Amino acid sequence: FLERAGEQAMQRAARFEAVEHFSDALQLLHSQPDTPERRWEELRLLLARGGVLVVMNGFRHPEVERIFTQVLTLSRQVEESPQLLPVLMGLSRFALVRGEYQAAHDLAARFTRIAAGVEDAASLVPAHFVLGFSAFRVGQFAVARQHLEQGIALRAQPQSRPKPLDNLLYRLAANGQDPRVGCQSWLGWVLWHLGYPDQALTHSTQAITLSQDLMLTTSEASAQYFAAAVHRSRRDSQAVLASAERVIAIATERESPYWLASGTFLHGWALAEEGQWEPGIAEMKKGIAGWRTLGHEHLAQPILLLAEVCSKAGRANEGFRLLSSVIPLIALSAERWWEAERYRIEGELILRAHDGGMETEAENCFRQALAVAREQQAKSLELRAAISLARLWIGQGRTDDTRAMLSEVHAWFTEGFETGDLRDAKALLDELSDVSGRQAAVS
Repeated sequence: FLERAGEQAMQRAARFEAVEHFSDALQLLHSQPDTPERRWEELRLLLARGGVLVVMNGFRHPEVERIFTQVLTLSRQVEESPQLLPVLMGLSRFALVRGEYQAAHDLAARFTRIAAGVEDAASLVPAHFVLGFSAFRVGQFAVARQHLEQGIALRAQPQSRPKPLDNLLYRLAANGQDPRVGCQSWLGWVLWHLGYPDQALTHSTQAITLSQDLMLTTSEASAQYFAAAVHRSRRDSQAVLASAERVIAIATERESPYWLASGTFLHGWALAEEGQWEPGIAEMKKGIAGWRTLGHEHLAQPILLLAEVCSKAGRANEGFRLLSSVIPLIALSAERWWEAERYRIEGELILRAHDGGMETEAENCFRQALAVAREQQAKSLELRAAISLARLWIGQGRTDDTRAMLSEVHAWFTEGFETGDLRDAKALLDELSDVSGRQAAVS
């Protein structure tokens, strides 16, 4: 009954009461004999309590770290059965946020091994969700797409009804994100990287609709956040503003500091993109500070976005300082999903900070960005790197090289031609055609 009371409290966002109920349940459980059944129940209650504390205090809170260490120890003392799946999901999420990617990979592999023997599709959806976002983090976009699409396909199959707390555990393990919604959201984000901006938008919209149909408010915050990420990548600042405001509204209503920080950061980026540099940069910094307060220290991508905004705002030196602060973090981790952008943004900062000087250094950065994007099959990131390199080469009069390189990348795309990056690429190709036309006329 205490367990069920904790679940109901969580559903009503009564987090302090939920922690109290789960704590009382654990205290009562410890008075029982040490049996395999007790260990299973203890795992479930610890994960539930830890998940609530993560929402309240972040991953770096001492009590959260103690609980997840205890959960990891207990998970090795029980048999490998489907009951362990939400536990492993929570542990893998904990490891990912802390930047412990090898540990996260090992846990995901264990998750898959167990889930492979489960006929219930409800258990396989979270398995593919875990593997999808794990692969994404290390830059394996094609692998991530495969797992997330399988998760979505399994969602439509008949499945048994898991116990209510199992659903809650999965959402807590994924930081409030229902795995069904998560597969849809992350697939949208993955598809943008792979070069399908329109399909990315479709899946992001479907994720929001699904979260609303399921009446899962926190999952909607997650879906809105990833939709905003897709909008940002498509360079639609007005759509980002709308999604960010919805995230902030949910975070305020649910008293969620994590989603408040996330919405604030996105809102700031959109303001900056609209030319409101100072308030935009201030909000982006506020969002990053909020994440750090909650224990999220691996923030290379948000800091790189802030560095890029500072560069556009004429604050290249500040952008360089921000870039320098994340390079060691990137080097020490296996997180590679934004590696191509790290080199491209560095090249842009070099050019802006030196008024077009140090072109060789900038070109090397753009070439490195191209190489990483091609290795990862990240066509959208390859396009961005190609555009930056094309602008540099046009300024140097290398029109033939530019046309050959940029037209090859641009010709690959079959959708999203109204998005900012593809419009820029087309404008550059048109400019090159005009130059060739004028040269032909002169000759």
